[in-house]
Amino acid sequence: MPNPTAHFETSEGSFEADIYLDRVPVTASNFIALCRSGFYEGLHFHRVIDGFMNQFGCPYSKDPNSPMCGKGNAPEVSFPNLITGGLTCRGPGGTIKDEHISLDSNAPGTLSMANVGQPNTNSSQFFLNVAHNRSLDWFTPGDSKHPVFGIVKAGMDVVTKISKATTVNDKPVTPIRMIKITIVGAPEPPPTSTGKAARRRSSSSSSSSSSSRRRRKKKKKKRRKRSSSSSPDEVRALHILRKHRESQRPSSWRQSDITCSLSDACDFLTALREQLVPLTGKKDKVALQTAFKELAKKHSDCNSAKDGGDLGRFTHEKMQAPFSDAAFALDVGELSKVVITVSGAHLILRVR
Repeated sequence: MPNPTAHFETSEGSFEADIYLDRVPVTASNFIALCRSGFYEGLHFHRVIDGFMNQFGCPYSKDPNSPMCGKGNAPEVSFPNLITGGLTCRGPGGTIKDEHISLDSNAPGTLSMANVGQPNTNSSQFFLNVAHNRSLDWFTPGDSKHPVFGIVKAGMDVVTKISKATTVNDKPVTPIRMIKITIVGAPEPPPTSTGKAARRRSSSSSSSSSSSRRRRKKKKKKRRKRSSSSSPDEVRALHILRKHRESQRPSSWRQSDITCSLSDACDFLTALREQLVPLTGKKDKVALQTAFKELAKKHSDCNSAKDGGDLGRFTHEKMQAPFSDAAFALDVGELSKVVITVSGAHLILRVR
């Protein structure tokens, strides 16, 4: 079966690419899932370097002048692996694991995953090579490891034209917009990755696990209802911030020069979350808040650490969008997964 094709419609013209589903199934399936969801529509090329590459795929680039351009990732949800039929879960910050299995070089016209220079930080951003950038190959010496997942087969003149746009600090002066990406020839998500698998799990599970699923469905329904009709104007939340070397300001009261990676920060918060999870199911919310505050005082890089991570009441507009989106989506007393912003990695507990 031939590989699927992606048709890219931009404000500068159109081009199309073969997507290497047969060579890097996870990376390709991640890209296809984002295209099918409309994730890329309306985003802009936020980094363009003549003779090098064109970078794209940051959700913040919907506003081409946003200072957050280049900092965003895919949503932290699962997607179907179109080869195996199973589900792949995006990790903290919407990342996927490195798929270093196919020896495809970063040759002119190839599509390659962008990351933050650390293992397993690929997500939604990718770039189109306009030169042979061998130093970016995952199988060559050096720290840059960027797996190729496709190649332009028509319209390379448009890709080259984009790379020659007038820029300031590598950002096009005249915004270059992605109108739409259409996937042709990709398999539909196999039934085993959704309905059938769910039915098999349901038939073999105990009544307690069924009750747990019903509770989760009720919670999701309540959350959807709240977000669509009665979303609060303000929430109050506690948080723990862990900065890393790519943070906007990699220093804090706790450490003047923060050198850990984003992956390290996420792993640290995941470990803290595991300590708190046993307290989340209890009716007494005080124990969870008390434990969270103690961890925040000791480990948070935010100045709110002295108050146990208490940010007080805030509106959606007051905080960075990913943080507010996560905080407002929580129920009172609910603990978030790891949330990534330009400031660093966060763990959030909504308290009001």
